[in-house]
Amino acid sequence: MEALADQEELLRNDAQRQQQLAGIAASLEAFRERLQHGLAKATFEQRWQLVLLFVHRVVVTGDEVEIHYVVPISLASEHVRFCPLRKDYFDHPPAWQRLKALLLG
Repeated sequence: MEALADQEELLRNDAQRQQQLAGIAASLEAFRERLQHGLAKATFEQRWQLVLLFVHRVVVTGDEVEIHYVVPISLASEHVRFCPLRKDYFDHPPAWQRLKALLLG
C-alpha cells in the first residue's frame, strides 16, 4: 500500500513539473513572437542595445571569453533589467523603456 502511495506522489510531482515546463515553453514562444515582430522594425542600434541587455556577465580568463546571457521565461521576468555588472545599468531607464516598447510591444 505504501509503495502505491509513493508511486502516486511521484506521478503527481512529475505531472506538476510537466505543467510548469509547458508554461515556460508557452511563455518563451510568446516572447519569441513579440521579439521577432519588434526586430522587424528595429534599427541596428536598437538591435545592438537589445543584445547588450541580454548579456548578464562576460568572464575573461586569459585568452578565453565566456558570455553569460539571460532569457526571460515569464511575462514577469521580462520586466527585470539584466546586466547588473554594467556601469550604466541604472543610468538610462527611459532608453530601456523605449527599446522594450518597440521590440516587445
